[in-house]
Amino acid sequence: MSRFFCRFGVPIALIFDNGNEVDSSIMREICRLLDVDKLHTTFYKASTNAAIERFHRTLNSMLGKVINEKQTDWDLLLPYVMAAYRSTRHDSTAYTPNYLTLGREVRAPVDIMYGTGGLNEEKSYDGFVEDVQVRMQTAFELVRKHIGQAAERYKRYYDIRVKSAKYKVGQWVYYFNPRRFKARQDKWSRKYTGPFCVIRVLGPVNVELKLNKRSKPFICHIDKVKPYFGELPKCWLNADVETEVAEIVGSVGDKDEVLESAEDEVDESARVDNGQ
Repeated sequence: MSRFFCRFGVPIALIFDNGNEVDSSIMREICRLLDVDKLHTTFYKASTNAAIERFHRTLNSMLGKVINEKQTDWDLLLPYVMAAYRSTRHDSTAYTPNYLTLGREVRAPVDIMYGTGGLNEEKSYDGFVEDVQVRMQTAFELVRKHIGQAAERYKRYYDIRVKSAKYKVGQWVYYFNPRRFKARQDKWSRKYTGPFCVIRVLGPVNVELKLNKRSKPFICHIDKVKPYFGELPKCWLNADVETEVAEIVGSVGDKDEVLESAEDEVDESARVDNGQ
């Protein structure tokens, strides 16, 4: 409230990850009082909130170049690293964050050293406001254009490697859940666990899974699941759903061929996910 809302105003919507720090009762009550739409990312799917995750990657790479060997002074250097970030032009927008937020570039030590970045000529208050308004409108129009072009480019690269998959309620699937164990080779470990039952389909890319009748359900992205073609476990869902799933499995043809194709597809999606 004091650091963001009071400075920049109340947003229309906020997107959060699923951490308890931001999904607490306090944040839910604040969003309810201020009429803010509170959205959540998909569990363990960093690309759902790609903008901030990409920023974290840039920030970590910048901090890694200036902190000491023991990494104990990162909090002291963070303001200076962020100052450099805000004054750097972004490829997607073609502007610096300082310009898009303040309507001007801030003076840096290099400007003082070389005598650049001086103050503009004196203007009246009305003239200054009009000048800033024109600059901001021009900048925002160009930013919308540049971001639209960048979004189309990223979508084209993503669509080359992604394949659509559809799952139905009651279908049994494997869940991609790589784990590391002491004294075990990671390359020999099983990456998938299950089978899990799809108990709910949440839109085109999210499904809710459950291991058994008493286990706790969880939501995951379809990139992390693949079809299960083994002997069907006893389903605790509706009998009609179980019959429909059996028909789906029986109509796929060569099970080994479909399974091999599904594994290749999920492995490719997993590699894309890990790259992001």
